[in-house]
Amino acid sequence: TSSSTRDLLAQVEDSRSGKKCVPLPFLHWNLSNFAREKYAPLLLKPKSKAAVVVLFLCLLGLSLYGTTMVHDGLYLADIVPRDTKEYDFIDAQFKYFSFYNMYLVTMDGFDYARSQRLLIQLHNAFNSVRYVVRDSDNKLPRMWLHY
Repeated sequence: TSSSTRDLLAQVEDSRSGKKCVPLPFLHWNLSNFAREKYAPLLLKPKSKAAVVVLFLCLLGLSLYGTTMVHDGLYLADIVPRDTKEYDFIDAQFKYFSFYNMYLVTMDGFDYARSQRLLIQLHNAFNSVRYVVRDSDNKLPRMWLHY
């Protein structure tokens, strides 16, 4: 017998009407369904809210601490290609000319006898400067008035 396509499709639909396929739950999973069914109820619990607040406060504290570790500027040695004359110059400049001795010079007519206490106070004031090289016991080198 000859059949049309419409008749064949009708037969297939009739045979399917008795059987129903149950879809598997993971086949219909998507992100919005997960957010609505699982994630949102979890975040609405008081313990979860407290945990999120504590976590973000910790992250804020860590971020603020990190900002204190950042230095301004950029080291030239980091951006100049190695094995170049420019890099060798910057390396030599840092190696040989980044440290200088400091001297305190008094002018003519300075009365050392009456100003010894002021000179010692000035010497002690250099303790607050963090770029002054100290001895192994973390004290300033002795000056001539200490001898």
